[in-house]
Amino acid sequence: MNLKKLLFALSVIAFAPVHGQLLTFHLCTGSTPVMDGSIGPGEWDDANRTTILLSNDSIVIKLKHNGDSLFFLFDGPLESSNVLFPEVLIDEGYTNTGIWDSTNWWFHVSATDCYYNGQYGNYSGTCQPDHPTWSGLPNITPGFPYTDIVEMAIPFSTIGINTGDTIRLALVVTNTASAWKYWPYSASRNNPNTWMPTVISTCLSSIPEVNAEPEWNIFPNPATSDFTIQLRAAEPATLRLYTISGQQCLQQELPAGDAATAVSVAALAPGIYFAELCQGGSCSRKKIVLY
Repeated sequence: MNLKKLLFALSVIAFAPVHGQLLTFHLCTGSTPVMDGSIGPGEWDDANRTTILLSNDSIVIKLKHNGDSLFFLFDGPLESSNVLFPEVLIDEGYTNTGIWDSTNWWFHVSATDCYYNGQYGNYSGTCQPDHPTWSGLPNITPGFPYTDIVEMAIPFSTIGINTGDTIRLALVVTNTASAWKYWPYSASRNNPNTWMPTVISTCLSSIPEVNAEPEWNIFPNPATSDFTIQLRAAEPATLRLYTISGQQCLQQELPAGDAATAVSVAALAPGIYFAELCQGGSCSRKKIVLY
């Protein structure tokens, strides 16, 4: 199948690496959420949305800005089943060095809030429960009640950006020892060039309500030469298939309604793949095995 570049409206999340390059993501404006570590009614409905896929679950991430600060919500089994800590990586200078320098920022929430300018994972002298220049709530303490929702606010003034700027952005959940899961999927904490090119845009995101998100399933799974996507959605959607290393290898448009669509994968090698379905500003992923 020929790969196609899908042109997104400004409010649509652009994830896919095409021919090795990342498309540009437009981070849209929204209301100012309350930084209290809980989700208030409608508080994040106007945010862009993505997911980080775990082995048997996923972390939902919502993100937006209000012209003065970047806001991030991590929602999912952070502590309850995985003991994962949320992180935000920012290249405010949009440099192309591929290595950490003074334009790169690391923000981390665990038992304390930690950050560093110019180096990943440097906890020296930066960790404290409440920073005057940014916020991450709540701090994650061991045991019940588990912390599975974390909100972060990073003022523009802290990292030196403005509306209209282009930065690079990566979102991470990690146990800090052996597991790092990323958005974008092919990102590396050690290489800022792999982070998502992101415009701090004036667009308004349009995110469907949770109960309006498309329902979809893959069968059979594992599959051989083809599989079927069963989709129930009010609008058309786009399916992309990625290798385990993050390379896009297939794209197919899916119709709206309640329909089953065959997807041919006869040309692909056996292995583990990730199927990503995007509709409007929302994307979700499922694992599929080909043999």
